[in-house]
Amino acid sequence: MSAGIVRALIIGAAFGGLLCQAAAQEVPQGRVSPDAAPVSPPAHEDSPIAVGPDWRYEKQGTAVHMFVCEQARCVPSSRVSFRFYPPNTEVTFEQFRRQQETIVKTLEGQAPPGTHIAIVEVTSDEGSGAKRMFTSRRLMAFPNGMKEYVSSSILFGSNHSATLVSSSSDEGASRANHGIFVHAVMPLINGSPESKP
Repeated sequence: MSAGIVRALIIGAAFGGLLCQAAAQEVPQGRVSPDAAPVSPPAHEDSPIAVGPDWRYEKQGTAVHMFVCEQARCVPSSRVSFRFYPPNTEVTFEQFRRQQETIVKTLEGQAPPGTHIAIVEVTSDEGSGAKRMFTSRRLMAFPNGMKEYVSSSILFGSNHSATLVSSSSDEGASRANHGIFVHAVMPLINGSPESKP
């Protein structure tokens, strides 16, 4: 797999956070065109996964699947988005970790002036091959005093890869919602080769 696709996966995970942030603050967000083309979503407008009645599904453009929480359980206005890519086994945890500082600078440059973004932790599930996951957790502090907790991951499946971003004003909700969607997306990217997410 080319270095461009590896870079696109890492940057895709970061820019998903901008989509969540822009939607949460109603800030217009420009289109980002990564080096790698995402896998096309289903032709229908239905969600590719089932996560229950707490979430409203919105398709963003042609490739991003966005979910907005509407119930107290997941903290209203929390958001989770994901995007599918071709399978990938080349991104290493060290590459992912090194990119995080660059990503933070890029995000701060596109966020409202005075926004501060701190990396809270960068983790790996320590797996190899399919079913690996790298996660970066960030705290975004905005000039108006609002805080946003962002969990941003790259998921590696046997048949597809995905970037997944969970954003919430509540740290616990950001983590819990992230976990719910990881469990829903992983089977999709590890399904039979004939099934397309």
